[in-house]
Amino acid sequence: MLMNYAIQELDAHLVDVNEQNQHAVLFYQKLGFEAFERTTHDDQGKPYPLLRMRLKSQY
Repeated sequence: MLMNYAIQELDAHLVDVNEQNQHAVLFYQKLGFEAFERTTHDDQGKPYPLLRMRLKSQY
């Protein structure tokens, strides 16, 4: 319910997910998100690879 609210009411169609957190990646994939970009470091410059994901129906 919370994700539906975020998507529908808050227009949350992009998420960043730590690639090493496979549970989170699978969670967002089940909600209809897919990766469109991969980084080797997070936004703070630490070596945590991120997947940038977007809702499939939004492009």
